[in-house]
Amino acid sequence: SFAWSGEVPDPASEATFSRSRLNHSLRQKGNHQVLLRFHRKLLSIRNEYRCIKQSNRRDITVAIEGHLLLVRYPGSPELMLIFSFSNEPSTPLLAPLGWSTILDSSANEWAGQGTAAPKASDPVAPWSVRVLSLPLGSAT
Repeated sequence: SFAWSGEVPDPASEATFSRSRLNHSLRQKGNHQVLLRFHRKLLSIRNEYRCIKQSNRRDITVAIEGHLLLVRYPGSPELMLIFSFSNEPSTPLLAPLGWSTILDSSANEWAGQGTAAPKASDPVAPWSVRVLSLPLGSAT
């Protein structure tokens, strides 16, 4: 399942161990640096939005629209995650009016092909995730 060509590396081999060591200097370079910043942003969202930590699984709404998976966390503020599993841009049927984009993996900031600041109502880029926030007191 890991698509090795040839034999599976011997886990007890010194050479396997040496090849498997992390190169910490890579976190400051190119796409490695972008991926590290992206994961830090995801962690900051998890810490900032209590609805992720405090939601009961039964309160979370999950919907599938074609190739989109929508996950909505209730609370104040609410969060919605839209995952695209499509090869084409997709717009959710339930347009997220009043929502603000707080993260979009297709944005230029994350080395994506999208715009600098995608709007919540923009089509979701192929194979990406968008995190939206509904401000306090807003109604959908």
